[in-house]
Amino acid sequence: MPLALSRMSSEPQRSRSMAMGNARSGYESPSSSDSDDSCDTIRVSIHSGRATSSTAVSRAGSPHFGFCSDLDDEPSSPLLGPTRWWDSDSGRRRRRRDAGFSVVRRVKRRLARLARHPLVPTQPVTILFSLVLFALFAIILTLFLIYQLNPDKEALPWRSYCALQPAFPPNNFYKLSPAGVFLGVFSMDSGLERRMFVRTTFASHERSRVDNGTSRTIVRFILGKPRPEWERRIQLEAETYNDMVILPISENMNNGKTHAYFTWAARHAWVPPPLTPLPFSYANQTSIPPPLAAHDPRPQPNSPPDWVRPDFILKADDDSFVMLAELEGRLRVEMHAGLNEPTSYYYGVPPPVEDPLVYWGYLVKNKFMGGEMYGLSWSMVNWVAQSEAARGLTRGAEDKLVAKWVLLHPRAGSVRWKSDHCWIYDHPKAGTVYSHGFLFPSEASRVRRQLTNADPKKTSSPPSVLNTFSHSSVCTFGSRYTPPSPNLTPMQSVEALVEGSAMSRVGTSSHSEDLSLEPSVALQRAVNKAWMEREGRRARYEHKKLGGTVLVHFIKKNEWWEETALALLGGDDYIYSKLPSSSGRVDPGNQDNKNRSSDVEPSSNSTRQDKETESRTPIIITTSTTGNG
Repeated sequence: MPLALSRMSSEPQRSRSMAMGNARSGYESPSSSDSDDSCDTIRVSIHSGRATSSTAVSRAGSPHFGFCSDLDDEPSSPLLGPTRWWDSDSGRRRRRRDAGFSVVRRVKRRLARLARHPLVPTQPVTILFSLVLFALFAIILTLFLIYQLNPDKEALPWRSYCALQPAFPPNNFYKLSPAGVFLGVFSMDSGLERRMFVRTTFASHERSRVDNGTSRTIVRFILGKPRPEWERRIQLEAETYNDMVILPISENMNNGKTHAYFTWAARHAWVPPPLTPLPFSYANQTSIPPPLAAHDPRPQPNSPPDWVRPDFILKADDDSFVMLAELEGRLRVEMHAGLNEPTSYYYGVPPPVEDPLVYWGYLVKNKFMGGEMYGLSWSMVNWVAQSEAARGLTRGAEDKLVAKWVLLHPRAGSVRWKSDHCWIYDHPKAGTVYSHGFLFPSEASRVRRQLTNADPKKTSSPPSVLNTFSHSSVCTFGSRYTPPSPNLTPMQSVEALVEGSAMSRVGTSSHSEDLSLEPSVALQRAVNKAWMEREGRRARYEHKKLGGTVLVHFIKKNEWWEETALALLGGDDYIYSKLPSSSGRVDPGNQDNKNRSSDVEPSSNSTRQDKETESRTPIIITTSTTGNG
């Protein structure tokens, strides 16, 4: 015990001697200026019969002499007394801060070491060259990922689709009553120009509606809430044309617009009534007719005055060109498919007729119908509008969501998925896997014969393409469209976009057997001959009113829209032309394309001068906006 006290008494003397030494050397201890920060407090602890002293300098940054220990250096020492919460937290924070600084220092050291590597550029030229190489690598990597993730790497075998699909319409088609079709064309506030294209072409043209086949087909434009600067213009347009529906949602594509449209249609969609009531559950729902648009069908004689629910409700994009009569014809067959099935009677009473359950469109990868156009029968639309499960699936790709709604239907196993792969395609200049020339029934019949009897001697296509189901005479997948000749007239350029036409093959065929002719002259003669050999509409439709293209999609330019309108709605029913002889004289006589035996002779009162004028001047086709009624 005296030894311990002597050691303790010697500590102040040792401290004073240190202070005097520091004073001689010019150093002033921090403890001399502030007694509160000194570490001269001596803690005495008796442990195992011995006393221990410790001093610590608490001021941060003060010199640490070996005899003054920090409290944080030995937090678990029994001689330091109990550890307080503020001391432990500050120690942990300081250690974390020091650890973070050490990590940063290590990273800096490694970066500096890397910068001194001989392969790292240091001169401006080498740095610029390295950046260019890095940019090229990033571009190549991006293109590679796009290619790998893109499922459409080659053109689809559209020829096999057309060969397997039976000719349309069936024999009993005109005995079936027309279907009620409500077509909603999705648009937006700034799409006035495209809406006017629709109004003046397929929505009203007589070659799109074809007689009374579309007497129950209605076309409306579906929009979300317009932006404030467009609101006044949209109101005026809606009052002018009576063909616009403004949904109570903000404008969007994949955020619930399709569900909002079907919900609206389940309450407010109406079409003209059939002459004979249909035996469906919704046939008794009627309403007074709404204000008619200029392109709406006019009431049929002896038809009921009130409108009824549509049999099908469809959605289409505003870059889709729809032939309404072709669309209604396909849906008419599907509507009557269930009615024509044989049924068993129970005690002489026929069973109730079930509403059709149809999901119609272009089936993509056997998973969903493409978003360019798809439709649901009335019963399914009514279920979608009331289903809580469908209401919870409104965000995402709208075409895929519709397929999910169909699978959630209580009778999903009874839903008929009907797809048309032959007559729905993209514009010839679109360059997609769905693109090929404008297709007509005559070319589809030739394709069907080629694939069933692939005899090179009996077909006009070269043998190398007989087994190429994706071959097109107009365009090639992955290549920009090039016209067969640079000097085509507007109508000749449209004729060159028709699949299988002589004009579309001018660029790939031999122009002339006379080698003395200049290539430009031979090409022009080939163009003139192909123009004279073009088919009339009666020949292209094989003397039928229906059976051709239903929809052309991906019309991204106004020029493409005009080309589609001229190809599908223009043209004469019959073509009268004269082929020039090899001497350059014009031989009298009429000739249509070969295998066009259905064309008729001109009337007897037509003069020779009229014929010659018609043979020299191209026939200008106009897409008049004549309506129905």
